[in-house]
Amino acid sequence: MIKRTRYPREFREALVAEISLGQSTIAQVSKRENIAAQTLCNWIDDNAAGKTGSEQQEIAALRRKVGELAEAMGARPAQSLLRGTLL
Repeated sequence: MIKRTRYPREFREALVAEISLGQSTIAQVSKRENIAAQTLCNWIDDNAAGKTGSEQQEIAALRRKVGELAEAMGARPAQSLLRGTLL
């Protein structure tokens, strides 16, 4: 299993600001900091949506809980519950 790197909020915000202000491109920051371009895009999207780190953690925890409950019920796969679709 690959260990995920946790970046401090201030570090993420600084890189998002640098990209948003046009000082650097996503590709430049990605290469310089050795961070996947998709990760930077996610940070930019989260910043635009106003999500904080604690909100993201809460969302992830709730999604895990929904998955656990769905498995316990044996009714539907967790992903269909998250999308709100019915069988």
